[in-house]
Parts: sequence; C-alpha cells; structure tokens
Amino acid sequence: MAAETDLEIFLNFLNQDLWDWKPCNNTLIIDAPSEDDARDFIEKWILATQLLTESFGCDRALIRYPGDSRPFIIYPLNRRFNLMKPTETIVKPIKNSRLHFVDATRSQVLQFIEEQREEGKLVIVSSQITSRIIDTSMIPIERGILKLPSQWNGFNSLELWRESMHQFQQLQNSLETDGYIPNFEYELLRVDGSKIRTAKDYYLARNYFGDGVEPVRISVGDFNNYEVIRQAMPS
Repeated sequence: MAAETDLEIFLNFLNQDLWDWKPCNNTLIIDAPSEDDARDFIEKWILATQLLTESFGCDRALIRYPGDSRPFIIYPLNRRFNLMKPTETIVKPIKNSRLHFVDATRSQVLQFIEEQREEGKLVIVSSQITSRIIDTSMIPIERGILKLPSQWNGFNSLELWRESMHQFQQLQNSLETDGYIPNFEYELLRVDGSKIRTAKDYYLARNYFGDGVEPVRISVGDFNNYEVIRQAMPS
C-alpha cells in the first residue's frame, strides 16, 4: 500500500471531528475547535495550508476559532496583488499615531528608510508575501552571526519565527488591517539558535518595488533593544 502524501495527511487532519473547512468566495475557511488548536495549526501546517489554498485558486485562507473576531490569515505562495494606483502624497508614519504610508511611492519609502538609518536605527525590509529579507542595515556580529547586509539578503526570515508563529500571524494580520504597528513586541530566534525578546515599529509599504506587485514590511528599531531569553546551545 502506498504511503500517504503530505497533502493527504493534511486533509485527514482537517477531516477530524470538531474541525471544519471549505473554500468560499475565493477564501479557504478553516474552523478550529479552539484558540490553542488554531495557534498550533498555523505553527505546524502553514506550508500545507498555502499549497491547499493555491490548489483551490483561493486568494487567502482564514483560520477561525470560536469567539474569534480577527482570524489568522495565510496567503498562498503565488499571491499577487491588484492594487489601486498609489497617491503621490505621502502620509508619513508619526509616533503614537495610526498614520502610515501604505500607498506611498517608492521614492518616498526609500527616503523614509534613509532617514531612519541616518538616525541610527536598525531597519530591515522583508517581503510581506515570502518573508525573504530584501534590505537590511549592518547588523552587529553578536546580533545575527552573519556580518554583512549582503549575507542577509534573500534569507527567509520565516525560519527565525518558527517558535513564535502566532506572533508572526498577528503581525501579518495587523499590518494588512492597519498598515502601521508601533512598538510591536515579539520573540525571535537568531541564526545561532539563541532566542531574543524585542520590540520594533512595523510598516506596510505596497510600492517598495514601484509596481505594487509585492508589498514589503519594514521594521524599525534600536540596535540594542533586545533581551536574550535563551542562549545558543554549545556546538
């Protein structure tokens, strides 16, 4: 008898009692029995959910649970955006405000990043779709192990979120809704296996590449604003 494929294992999981799922209006809806089940689900099945969402031709998957007013959102790997034409007038992010620059032009976004780096901030630009790192400030060796920004470019930052996927989904969902999240607190792995707790401002920018095809999230924070909560295991 042939072994089950990963997709078959995933579908068998979804077909358990107390779980429900269905494609509806370009959205794959998955109803979990509880919040804990939903959080465990996105940590274990995010890639399978992306593939299933794509196979049904859906734009996104919603992971819901009883009493939840803001479900987790997972987008397929091939997601593309149909966006309104951006305005030329930038609404710059302001501290303690919900103002943002979701639809700012590429030149306005780059100017903001340059200003933040001139102020000594750590700025990291990542794809909102794939989480690959696109651009980063110089990161001290003790923070990231890799020395040069060029060594980070293209790195899949989702690897560093694997123990805090519920926080990652919260970040993704909030950015899609609000466009700007001040002082977002979260835990993150480092490439040596250690773990930190930190807080940064996050911004969604849809026109970083100038064409509105691939939005990015921009994190801005202080280099020393972190706490090591788990040391790396000795090699």
